[in-house]
Amino acid sequence: MSYTRPHDALVLQTHDVGEADRFCILFTREAGRKAARAKGVRKLGSTMGGLLLPLRRVKVELRDHGDASFITSVIDADNAARPSLAFRPFARIAEGIELLLRLTEDDEPMPRVFDLLLELRDACVAQLPEPVIPFQLRLLHLLGLLPMNIEDRRFAHLSGSSQIFLQSCVSGHALPVLCGLPADHKELKSFCTLLLHDHLTMPLRAGRVAEEMGANCC
Repeated sequence: MSYTRPHDALVLQTHDVGEADRFCILFTREAGRKAARAKGVRKLGSTMGGLLLPLRRVKVELRDHGDASFITSVIDADNAARPSLAFRPFARIAEGIELLLRLTEDDEPMPRVFDLLLELRDACVAQLPEPVIPFQLRLLHLLGLLPMNIEDRRFAHLSGSSQIFLQSCVSGHALPVLCGLPADHKELKSFCTLLLHDHLTMPLRAGRVAEEMGANCC
């Protein structure tokens, strides 16, 4: 038996498969991460193919059939057309998405993480300063992976200003607000790297690629 349900979704990744299908990795408000196949969307005349693109917010109908999910309809949910991204904003979003995919599983509803992901996308589009570090810290907090106890040596070794910034990250401030707060980004980046070492089997690639490309562009 198959079931069709509506989802508010952000398209994270797409992969063209077969002659006309598209495989999509979505992050939804209702079910968290979802992998779904959209049949025939690359055919001429398809109205769904132009919406199922990375970083588009869409309303989708998902039909679950056994272990597979299929996209049966798509509606644009962005208030305005998304502007094309320069390399650096795109790389920042990619860094956040890679971490999200590495730390989450399919079918885990996390509406607060969905809202945070939208904030990251919009902060990068607006080219706000340094959105990735506060995104990582807030994500780790929402997933229960951020130490905030002074008895934890990783937290205790941070400077006072960095501890205050962490407190701001867990207090519910929106990402644009956090981007405007003073922070020692070098220290906080090292702190995030230390935390992620305990939870990832391999280092994140997107941040390293962005740094290498940025150095080559200088």
